[in-house]
Amino acid sequence: LPKKLKNNSHRFVLIFRHGNNGFVPQDSGVSVLKKGGDESISGEEWNVVSAITKLRPKTETVVFGHPTNVSMGECYSRRFLWSTFSHRADQRGINGNIKDGSDSIVVSRQDFDVREEDGLSWLRYTSSRRQGAGALYMSFRMKKPVRVFRSSNLKSSYRPAAFEGDRTSYRYDGLYIVTHVWNSEGNLTDGGSGKVEGGVHFTFHLERLPHPDNPMT
Repeated sequence: LPKKLKNNSHRFVLIFRHGNNGFVPQDSGVSVLKKGGDESISGEEWNVVSAITKLRPKTETVVFGHPTNVSMGECYSRRFLWSTFSHRADQRGINGNIKDGSDSIVVSRQDFDVREEDGLSWLRYTSSRRQGAGALYMSFRMKKPVRVFRSSNLKSSYRPAAFEGDRTSYRYDGLYIVTHVWNSEGNLTDGGSGKVEGGVHFTFHLERLPHPDNPMT
């Protein structure tokens, strides 16, 4: 913050931490603080929010294809998946958005009551709009590949072994493609609409693509 021109004044530094850590390699010499539209405001009223926004690194959160630091059949921690951009949703099972689609999912459950099944080379995965079904639906429409990670918490014969101390592990099982989508009434959708319709929950049928496949793009 700007220092007041008084003999007894002090300079205070405010440090804001929120979300992911950002790294600034060197001082560019360019001021990141910017005054608002009213040039008559005092220095103390400079736009600090603008400064934080400029310092925050701009990173892509949806990247399709095989991760560069993850191998098929190997197990990893959730933190490692996040740090390598393999699965950037640290809480949700579906990573992505309704504009770009979904590039990865984590399978941690199998509930026959909501039509979920697992055949290893194929998978039926049910999700709601709130949980990211819209993003996965866009991958269906755009025919984008989806990375699949199975959790050791999965109640399935295809789940990976947990890490030592019963810590949850996540195994990378390759790229899958969404071939069919059912709405909550059990009706197939053809992907012609730009949004999920017909109910709250949607069931996605995914089939594994041949390996090796295209690198991450």
